[in-house]
Amino acid sequence: MDYMDADVAYLSGLIVARGTLTEAPAVRQVVIDFPYSTLKLQGNDAESDQETEILLGLHTIRKRLVDLLEADVETISGSTSATLTIRFLRNSMAWRNILLLLDNKLSYAHFQVPSVFFDPQIPKDWKIQFVRGYADVAGNIRHANRYVDGRHRVRLDVLNSPANWQLPVQLCTLLQEQIGVPVQLIN
Repeated sequence: MDYMDADVAYLSGLIVARGTLTEAPAVRQVVIDFPYSTLKLQGNDAESDQETEILLGLHTIRKRLVDLLEADVETISGSTSATLTIRFLRNSMAWRNILLLLDNKLSYAHFQVPSVFFDPQIPKDWKIQFVRGYADVAGNIRHANRYVDGRHRVRLDVLNSPANWQLPVQLCTLLQEQIGVPVQLIN
């Protein structure tokens, strides 16, 4: 718990959702992909510019991560997504802690919810920050996802490998048992 706080929890959620880690002799980096969406707001004549909205959100995320990591954090806009790249020029404690949290796995295809988030001693807010980070990358709210009574639900996409079935179950357990948020279904 010494290396965990709300910011580290948030970063962990971002990485688990859609992050990739690479390590070369001179540079280590975390790359997180934020895909653009073609969703349109229903009942609103003005269209939402998803690319601009994501890039504005990434500016806030970037500031939060620069303060946390003291690393080079860059955002790049592409045709279908924006990418957040965090570069470590040394084998820093921040880099080592990220590897420790992710059990030395290197891709979202293999990541699981770090076990520290199931510890009853970890504050609930940190668990919420993990889910918030995950949702900022792989969550959406659409009219089609609304509940029968009209309330909107948040959909969390799980893009891990078909062989890694544990992540959806872990997210469900974290939401229901640790945070107290009901999960209606896992598809």
